[in-house]
Amino acid sequence: FPVTILKLGGAKIGRKVIVWSGFDVRPFGALERLEIGDRTFLNKNFRAGLAREFSVTIGSDCSIGPDVSFGFIVLYAL
Repeated sequence: FPVTILKLGGAKIGRKVIVWSGFDVRPFGALERLEIGDRTFLNKNFRAGLAREFSVTIGSDCSIGPDVSFGFIVLYAL
């Protein structure tokens, strides 16, 4: 079910990918900047923060543990 949600949101998802519940990708609408390769496993509570300037690509045959976050923080001067 989570894989279907990621695909509907525009993420590029490979074959035989497993994503456990609790995933979080921010900001809303950033899924098109997420790519997950074939046969990759994302454990529970995977989080990705995707700034407009960056994307996250997770290759094939990867296993990501529980409660792992990938992200980029872009700070702007006020």
